[in-house]
This record gives sequence, structure tokens and C-alpha cells, in this order.
Amino acid sequence: INLPIGMSQDSDECRAIVRTMYMRALQLDARTYLPKRLKELAQAHDFSYVSIRITSAKTRWGSCSARNTINFTWYIMKLPLHLIDFIILHELCHTVHKNHGQKFHNLLNACCSGKEAQYSKELRMFTIS
Repeated sequence: INLPIGMSQDSDECRAIVRTMYMRALQLDARTYLPKRLKELAQAHDFSYVSIRITSAKTRWGSCSARNTINFTWYIMKLPLHLIDFIILHELCHTVHKNHGQKFHNLLNACCSGKEAQYSKELRMFTIS
């Protein structure tokens, strides 16, 4: 990141520039990585979906529409890769079960090699922002 001559690295203006560039990098990473990874995991676990959308949502990591469009917030890229996969698998399981009932959790747990509870607990340690 190139800063204007004379701008202090400790200034609020500098922090704002760095934060903006960081957010842009996360967005670019999300648009590059998530579609590919979604396709890989869907094929590996025999799921199908209609399309993917990357949003700036701040209330949820992902969602699945009634028509099987899968949405992810680009903030997901701040997470460890195994939790990104967990969220992707969570949304893919919603293409089969549109609720959080026992059948949904059984399917997700099977997709996660029995680690659904562990990953859910770990994910709660992170916030979207």
C-alpha cells in the first residue's frame, strides 16, 4: 500500500486506507475462492445448487434460498479454511433440508466427519465485521 508523502503510519487516515484495502482484498479473495470451493465440495458430497452470490452481509456467514441459491458474506474469508468449508457444507445441506432439524444435523455431521458440534462451537468464537 502506497501512502501519500508525509502521511503518518499512525494516523487515522492511514488506518482507514489500510482497512479499505484489506476489505477489498477479502472481497476479491471471496469472489475467487468461494465459487471454486463450493463446486468442489458440492461434487464431493453429491449436492447440487443453482448459483452463488457473494454479499457484504454482516448478520450471517451464509444462507441458502428456497431455490438453492447459496449466499456467502465476503467476511467469511477471515475464517480458518476448515470453518469456511464447514459453512459451505452447512449451506449445501440446506439444499436437501431447508430447516435445522435432526435430519439436517445428521447430514451435516456426516459431511464433517462427525465434527459438526466441534466446528459449530469454534465458529461461535468469531464475529462478522
